[in-house]
Amino acid sequence: MCGIGGILRPSGTLEELRQRLDALRSALSHRGPDAEGSFVAETLDCGFVHTRLAILGLAPTGRQPMTTADGRFCITFNGEIYNFRRLRQELEQRGCRFHSETDTEVILQLFRLDGPSCVNRLEGMFAFVVWDTVERTAFAARDPFGIKPFYYSHGPSGEFAFASELKALIQVKAGPHHLCMEAVLGYLLTGSVPEPNTLVEGIRCLPAGHSLVWKDGTCRLEKYWEATFPKAECSWDEAVGRAREALEASVRRHFVSDVPVGVFLSGGLDSTALVALASRIGTRDLRTFCLRFDEPTFDESEVALQTARHFGYSFETWRLDANAARPVLGEYLNAMDQPSIDGFNTFCVARHAHHSGMKVVLSGLGGDELFGGYASFVRIPQLMQAMELLEGIGLRKTAIRFLKNATGPRRRVVAALGEGPDWGITHWAMRGIFTPLEALAIAKGFQRGDTSLPSAAELIRSQKVAYNSPVPSAKDWVCRLEFDRYLRNQLLRDSDIFSMAWAMELRVPFVDRSLFESISSIPARHRLASGKKLLQAAVPELPQWVTGRRKQGFVVPFSKWALTEWNQQLGATEASSAVPLSAWYQRWALFALDQFVRRHGLQATG
Repeated sequence: MCGIGGILRPSGTLEELRQRLDALRSALSHRGPDAEGSFVAETLDCGFVHTRLAILGLAPTGRQPMTTADGRFCITFNGEIYNFRRLRQELEQRGCRFHSETDTEVILQLFRLDGPSCVNRLEGMFAFVVWDTVERTAFAARDPFGIKPFYYSHGPSGEFAFASELKALIQVKAGPHHLCMEAVLGYLLTGSVPEPNTLVEGIRCLPAGHSLVWKDGTCRLEKYWEATFPKAECSWDEAVGRAREALEASVRRHFVSDVPVGVFLSGGLDSTALVALASRIGTRDLRTFCLRFDEPTFDESEVALQTARHFGYSFETWRLDANAARPVLGEYLNAMDQPSIDGFNTFCVARHAHHSGMKVVLSGLGGDELFGGYASFVRIPQLMQAMELLEGIGLRKTAIRFLKNATGPRRRVVAALGEGPDWGITHWAMRGIFTPLEALAIAKGFQRGDTSLPSAAELIRSQKVAYNSPVPSAKDWVCRLEFDRYLRNQLLRDSDIFSMAWAMELRVPFVDRSLFESISSIPARHRLASGKKLLQAAVPELPQWVTGRRKQGFVVPFSKWALTEWNQQLGATEASSAVPLSAWYQRWALFALDQFVRRHGLQATG
């Protein structure tokens, strides 16, 4: 796990290129404290930097950027490839000779032989760029689910700059930095910035499952993977067997490491399943980490401790209350790469594990999306069914008039009713933060000049979604939207930035292409059965004190702290808001946005 960055440009001086590369490397140093390196092409049209967190192949021969023996190809890579040993054996049979024990060299050699199609052979999380010194072409790719970030800018001069963090590109991108109003509105609607936008005009995010080719100042993007749900039948017993096999294989893959691996353990099914499966595959001396809160509603440490003891693993916890969290808040805000209404929990538990000497941890992130653990898997289909019924009997407009004085989240439902039944809009109605009218009112405070904003109707329609591949059932629709929106734009992004703030690699075995492809054809009535029944059946080692608990989620007492102990920090945000803030998450969303704009000196558009 590392930090990567680089600059590709048609022309320029060596001194200027090196200065900007040094700035990039410095901005990414916290992601890779073990080593750093740089590469500049003789033609001066390409420069790479790399900061290394050594996890696989710890010897100096694993340093990056890494170049092939003939000097033609150079790579800078962030991530982990879990099947690299099997790929290496195949490549050796094809005549490749290796000079390190790293997965980086496997990608490099695979690209040398197979070109861009190499991405379809990689199991893991990744963002990388390969430079071809002969063709003077760069190839970039990001993993299927977007676990690893990749930000880039492509200016009118043809220059292409990229980095693992948006903050790094802000530092090296010349000129004033303006807010992207489309991204601001997207953030206000959903609580995260939807890719491929970022809050900075002119900087974008390479979408998950996409590759990019830069040549002679031009860019071309291509999608190489998309989640599908093949329509197939199987019995319950077949579903359980398939899920068990795939889960065990994924956990084995995610323990591939040359340094110790720990687990973030809560009282929930997902992280407990990881610990149970780790025990099943013979993992020893596993360290588990948890946060402890004084508020019983949020505290899961006693349950987690019981689980760790049951499986014979160590358990380490950090007591966190509002007073202890207050000074950490400043560190969190400094680490934040784009504003989010989530992520403080990950930042704190990663801080705890880092201070305990860990470099790699597993998280149960993605289990709710994969096995239907959210309330949205029930509520969104119910809302869609109600909207279709109202549409069918001609009472949709009547319902809107009846609900015109609705308050709180119901206002989003009214806005969704205005457009009629649509899965994307209905998902937003259940998951969103502000209504289109509220978002527009707030956004005007960041607007200058005569920059036009969309209408409320256009804004709500931006939440619509269409997929090329069929979606077999209502629950499959929710599954896909949770993966493509909430998981990708918020949870995975927060997990990367807030774990890497502590030079820690966070791995997510439930967010795995091979796992997903193994069980996505299991019918939704099995795969997404209420209460995550398939996961429970596939991991019978789950203890009763976990399976019998009501779902809680890995959260901190934000709602309480935001309204009490942290009121002074958040009060100014509420006082200056253009709309009433009826929920704590609305206050936090505006506070985080304002902090991001101020800390990075972003200028209003116009």
